Parts: sequence; C-alpha cells; structure tokens
Amino acid sequence: MGDAFDSIGEVTRYLSAEALIAINAEHGGAGAGVADLAGIESAAHRPQTEAFGTEIYPDIWSKAAAYIHSVASTQYFTDGNKRTAWLAAMTFLTLNGHRMPRIGDADSEALVRCVAGNLFASDSEPDRTIEVAADWIQTRYGQRNRVGPAIDPRLEFVQLCYHYEVDPGQAVYSIANAGFDILSAPNGFPHPGDFYMLGRIHWRPVDITRSHTLTTTVVALDGTKRVNRARKSETLSGFPMLESDKWQYPNGIVPWTFVTDIDAVFLEAGEYVIRLDIDGECAAEHALTVVQFGAAPPDIAFLHPSS
Repeated sequence: MGDAFDSIGEVTRYLSAEALIAINAEHGGAGAGVADLAGIESAAHRPQTEAFGTEIYPDIWSKAAAYIHSVASTQYFTDGNKRTAWLAAMTFLTLNGHRMPRIGDADSEALVRCVAGNLFASDSEPDRTIEVAADWIQTRYGQRNRVGPAIDPRLEFVQLCYHYEVDPGQAVYSIANAGFDILSAPNGFPHPGDFYMLGRIHWRPVDITRSHTLTTTVVALDGTKRVNRARKSETLSGFPMLESDKWQYPNGIVPWTFVTDIDAVFLEAGEYVIRLDIDGECAAEHALTVVQFGAAPPDIAFLHPSS
C-alpha cells in the first residue's frame, strides 16, 4: 500500500502492484497469474497520475474508477482481469473509509464491462467513461449512507414548502412552512397541491457545460388513486456555474438553489411519494401523506400523544 496527501492534507491510501497481484491470486480464478508486471505497476500508479502538478483523478470516486479501467481494459493478468479490477476498486474505497453497500454481481459486471469497453468515451470527451463510472460508484455509496429524501450525492437537501424566495445569486434562500410531509385537503377532493419542492444542488465540474432537466413526479402508493398533472419537467441551460475553492463547496462549484412547483391534483387521501429526477435519474424521494381536513394520519399519535 502507499499513502499520499491531497490538497487539504488528508491522506489517500493507494494499492500497490503487490496488492493487485494478491487480489488476482485469490479471486482471479484457476488461470490467475501475472502476464505483464510492468503493466500491473502502471495500473497501480494510475489513480495518482498528475498533469502539470494537478491530479487527473481529483477525488476518491474517480480514482476508484481509474483502478477499474486500468485493470479491466488490459490483459496484465493471465485471467480474472475484470474481477480483479472490481475488487481493487472496492478495496481502495474501503481503505479510505468508504465501505460500499452490497452490489449485485450483475450490476458490478455491467459497470466493469462498460468501463473496460470505454463505452462513453468520444474524441471530445476521452475520459467520459471514467466520469460516468465515478458518478455511478458515488451514487451507490450515497444510497447506502443517505438519511432523508435526498439520494443523489450532489443534493445537499430537498424540502417541500408553501412559499419561497431565492436571490438572483442562487446561493441564499428564504422559505416558509417548509419541511412538511402531511397535506390537508380542507374542501375535500379533488384537491390541488399548490406547493413547491425546493433543494440545493452542488454541481460537479463535469456538469458545467451541459444542460440539465429536473422532473418531479407524484407517485401514488398502496392502491391510492393516481393524481392528475402528476409530472412536470424543466430544462436548465445557460445558467452560470461559478467556480470556487472554498472548503464548503467540495465540488468546486457554488451550489444552486432550485425550486419546482407541484400543482398536481389529488383525488383522494392516501400515501404518496414526490420523486425528483435529475437528467432522468432518481435524485430524491419525498414522502407525503394526504388527509381529509380534520382527520389525522394513523401514526400522528406517536408524534403528539394525548396528555
């Protein structure tokens, strides 16, 4: 193993060539062995690569993806290259305090094959496959450790609210009646939602040059009737993304505060989920209980017991 300090003084622990060989020997199958020692040494060093004094793989997730690509896309071992690549990345993350949740064999194999084949790379974006793999790994880690509705690791928070104000700089916000998860219908049904989902997203450098689509969908649970006007999408493009080296912006970009209005029409009381998708991927799921005015959901007594 080898250690290195990053830009803020934290130690990153790397795998040595000997560690990769040991992983292959144990998990590479009956035909495992070294085919190209120099290649293995190069693969072990790749996540530490720099260009003009700047790390090519600046975070723990892209380094893990670099391990996968550097081993899975080669024949440095006589057998088990893809299996070794995956286990090397998972071992690297664990060494650095990021123990991943259990990931099914089909999912891990699909990712490794995608990376080995450089599926998303193009002439204009030669490293795009590693960026996609890094995002996939970080998202899976975030799903294991999330608390609350946010799933996408770029999301600082999401809340439901009735009123809001966001300043033009997108960094300061004021919200009223925020954080609710029970909606009362005073005049019966159908009942218009007429509220908002507000959140703060920390874009990454790879997000800067792209437009992004936010989609909210109201999903009825447990046999509850579907709602009218359940889905709404908004495409974000042309907005400035300001770079910053402040410690509170770990992705190097000043975060955005975004708001999307929920004007769905609820047809009956029941349990719902407000789902937020960013660019077609689920980013948050916020629970919502809709009740008739004057009625309390069955679990409210646990929150406010009678005296």
